[in-house]
Amino acid sequence: MSPDLIPTIKPRRQRRWGFFIGGLASGVVVGVVAALMVSFLTVKAAHDAKTMPPGNVTITMQDNLMTAGMRVALSRVQNKLPFTITGVSAVTKPGDDVELTATGQPLLGAITPSLTIAMSPQITNGQLDFHILSINGLGLGPFDSLIEQAMNDEFAGVAQGQLVKGLDYQLVDVRTVAGALIITAKVYSPA
Repeated sequence: MSPDLIPTIKPRRQRRWGFFIGGLASGVVVGVVAALMVSFLTVKAAHDAKTMPPGNVTITMQDNLMTAGMRVALSRVQNKLPFTITGVSAVTKPGDDVELTATGQPLLGAITPSLTIAMSPQITNGQLDFHILSINGLGLGPFDSLIEQAMNDEFAGVAQGQLVKGLDYQLVDVRTVAGALIITAKVYSPA
């Protein structure tokens, strides 16, 4: 047999080194391709957001989320109210009607103070505001404006914002259905 036909066997180290170099080269190629794809998709998404025509989105805020927000709002004015609030419940009804019930710690052992607030949500200058129609349990003294301002401050952050880079929103309408507040926001590309 001629020496040219005898297969040569590479030592194991050389084969491992070859696999390592091949894997490294493949990893670099895959990494470069992935980086190019990500940068292309990022540029395309930013371009799409800038060229997207204005439109509307709908935000649904269910009663449990409204209850949580209103609980926080009432806790901020707790020290100005005549009783300590221990429970809060917000219920939305059709016809732009939100009913907030707050209960307090029992007084004199058996009397549990409570108040029921009828509110109407509205969009004022792009802000979500709650207008108090009536308060039962405390009367309409100084507490209506205090509670109304606390509610409006708590939900002020919902008014406008950025959905994604290059795409903002601004509230334009609000209505209620059984169990939820339905907010409509205009989506636009800022100039």
